[in-house]
Amino acid sequence: MYWWTYGILLIPLFYCVISLLDFTKTRFDENAVFIISDTGLDDNLSIFSCGKIPWADIKEVQIGKTFNVHFLVIHLFDNKKYLSGRSYITKYILVRWIKKWGSPVVISEKRINCNLHELKGIILDRITNISNA
Repeated sequence: MYWWTYGILLIPLFYCVISLLDFTKTRFDENAVFIISDTGLDDNLSIFSCGKIPWADIKEVQIGKTFNVHFLVIHLFDNKKYLSGRSYITKYILVRWIKKWGSPVVISEKRINCNLHELKGIILDRITNISNA
């Protein structure tokens, strides 16, 4: 009789568990880093991170805002390349990010201790240097 109420409660529970796992990884994992190198970006901040991204795969960088939180959105030439080999849940979340932000690489200002506008400038400089070379 009340089976549908349990189904409705499972949806927020699912998001809470995923958020807790992501927070735990970011907070306590010593490998949770965002590195800018000569070869590209290495995003390992979250359980939904895309890992190593070569400069040649990055199309543009934008800063978005939702609920008074800024996000660095790194647009890629081929989003599907970074979806392959992912678990169902990770792929589901990344596809939702692609629909909302246009990219699977979305970094919250809450995850890094850096000015997003300066970081955007650094990444844009690297992209233009690679494309001009």
